[in-house]
Amino acid sequence: MDAKPVKPWNIVAFLTLVLAALALLSLIFPSDGINLGQSKRLKFAKLESLTANEPVYANIDSIISVAKETDSLQDQVINVEEDSLPDKDDDQFAQKIDTVRAQSASLKKKIQPIEYPSGKSNMFHPFFQELKSGNVKKSLIRILHYGDSQIEGDRITRYLRNRFQKAYGGSGPGLLPCYKPVTESSSMQIETSGPWAKHSVMLRKDSSFSNGNFGILGSCATLNESDSLTEGLLNYKISKYSYLSVRHFEWVRLFFGNGGGQFELSIYERDSLLLTDLVEGTGPLQFFGVQLNHTPQDLTFKVAGQDLPSFYALTLDQPTGIAVDNIAWRGSRGAEFTKIDEQVLARFFKQLNVKFIVFQYGVNVVPHIVNHYGFYERLLIRQLKHLKKAAGNIPVLVVGVSDMSRKVNGWYESYPNITKIRDAQRNAAFKSNCAFWDMYEAMGGHNSMPAWVFSEPSLARKDFTHFNYRGASIVAQMMYNAIMYDYNQFKEK
Repeated sequence: MDAKPVKPWNIVAFLTLVLAALALLSLIFPSDGINLGQSKRLKFAKLESLTANEPVYANIDSIISVAKETDSLQDQVINVEEDSLPDKDDDQFAQKIDTVRAQSASLKKKIQPIEYPSGKSNMFHPFFQELKSGNVKKSLIRILHYGDSQIEGDRITRYLRNRFQKAYGGSGPGLLPCYKPVTESSSMQIETSGPWAKHSVMLRKDSSFSNGNFGILGSCATLNESDSLTEGLLNYKISKYSYLSVRHFEWVRLFFGNGGGQFELSIYERDSLLLTDLVEGTGPLQFFGVQLNHTPQDLTFKVAGQDLPSFYALTLDQPTGIAVDNIAWRGSRGAEFTKIDEQVLARFFKQLNVKFIVFQYGVNVVPHIVNHYGFYERLLIRQLKHLKKAAGNIPVLVVGVSDMSRKVNGWYESYPNITKIRDAQRNAAFKSNCAFWDMYEAMGGHNSMPAWVFSEPSLARKDFTHFNYRGASIVAQMMYNAIMYDYNQFKEK
């Protein structure tokens, strides 16, 4: 039997019914989907997503080109010191100074400036005086870079370290933990052997470590003791991905404390014993230092005893110049500083000659969207005041949250709360007598993270949150330029 032909209006009616059913389903389907278990959700497209316009991503071409331009120009400005210029009575001197001032003025138009509390624009002057006076040629000063996973693996910090050390001397990776980190550093590889236990401010509760003496890194390592002699090994190797300046160090210091007496410390270069000694581990903070005549590529510390101390950190430095330390707390909002004993922190700052602190958090606050962030502002004020009390007159630079994106209607867009969090951070910085640098604006503002991710080559990871090493270097470059612009202004006064 011959099939009856389908009439056009039947097709139209069928398609209309299907579209109507889909439209109705789109209206009643939960916006966040239906939970299917095992971290799976069933979602249905909304009508507005079909008509939504493609979001406009920030154009970062000029930002990248300006970063490169100011990087080159900054070298010209900061390397012109008065003792390298002609005699001051020479006309060439005045001409040279005018050129430097013109270059410095052009920098101001091309960088994201550092912001200061009202009447506190001289906040960085103690640090700047260290640079100008030439103290870095006689002793070692430190810059601490605290942050969340945005700086993990030595991202951002490694570029800052390289720039400061190229300009003012010093080398080595600086402060390192006494345990194997979750994310391997691009500067050093760390391995351990023995019954080591890590204690950190990031752990909600640590019943085995309740005295708050975590040390300058906010974390330390202990050895689980046995009835007999307890031994542990710490091994440090220079990474092949490190900057050249990291690969040279001759001043080694191991920091520890809260032990029950003496313990044996042996230091090896590969399999060769460099030295062994009995070391006192009592007291809140002790260190054992040794000056080497070369840089060991493979360095191992062996500790042995019956009542061993907490091991806070290792420093691999040179005796002079600048050390820049990476201290990353994955998952942190910057809310853990009050867990660190203030007096111990102050002892560390003094012992290590810390002269500048960078405080960079925020990405872990962004996914939790609320209407107001007064609670976060108050939280940061408590942390910054605790840090400042231990730091004394050491200047602190608070770095604002970077842009982050989430998928909306198939497109990546900035979280709607970024600027609210940024503003809370700025307010907290000013109320705590700290400076502020707006990373969100520096990288391009609204919808800039997708532009960094989709850049060729890519400058950020596909989680639309973290910079990759290439992008981290550009961000660090912009931060460095902002600091050094203010230093140039200080030198001209």
